[in-house]
Amino acid sequence: IYDLKKGEKEAAEVIVWCNLGKFNVRRRDMELTVKPEADYGRILVFREWDTFDFSSEAAIREYTESGDFLYRLLGKALEEDVENQILSLAPGTYTTPYHDFFALEIGLREKDRPERLLRQAWVYIPVTGPGQSNWVVVFEAFPGSRQEEGVGSRKVRQQVMNTFVVLPCYHLVQKGENLSVIAGRYGEDPDLAYEIAAYAPNQIHDPDRIWPGQQIEIPLGVLFKRGRHGF
Repeated sequence: IYDLKKGEKEAAEVIVWCNLGKFNVRRRDMELTVKPEADYGRILVFREWDTFDFSSEAAIREYTESGDFLYRLLGKALEEDVENQILSLAPGTYTTPYHDFFALEIGLREKDRPERLLRQAWVYIPVTGPGQSNWVVVFEAFPGSRQEEGVGSRKVRQQVMNTFVVLPCYHLVQKGENLSVIAGRYGEDPDLAYEIAAYAPNQIHDPDRIWPGQQIEIPLGVLFKRGRHGF
């Protein structure tokens, strides 16, 4: 989809890319489309370098003001030369049942004709902790599309975020922890340890043998029982 590279190193991996059609808020139903005339916008989910600090709103704000975000990730995502256009950024926050997000409303205007809006986007970056992957969720409303009915509508974006965006959660095993201790961080049900051990991506063949530094993915079923992610 996009080959986001910085030198020979992968800069950001596109995990989700889809064009969005009309969204029915009442039914929580989003149409996916490949027909340009039916496009209301698109959503992209990037996995960003783990070397960036997303552990607080202040750290994420600093990232969004850097060239790494503005000219590398955002420029590629919007398919525009962001560095040579007029860029406006309106920061904020947003909370869903599963994540706390640093939010950013973005407007990109033509340098020689500031009245011309080239791109409009909304970015949501979840606050994460040690051992977690860094994620960047981008909504873009296409120029000339029915923006107020699509992702240009705050109500639609919030409904999508609340309903569909549950990002993976990982736990970095610390010295002295076992699966029961880890499970206790994500709920009170004693069976959660068995769910974590049985989750295929973790490849835990012996529940009694895990080690410090091991990264364990917490299954969505466990997270749903708890409600909010404990980043």
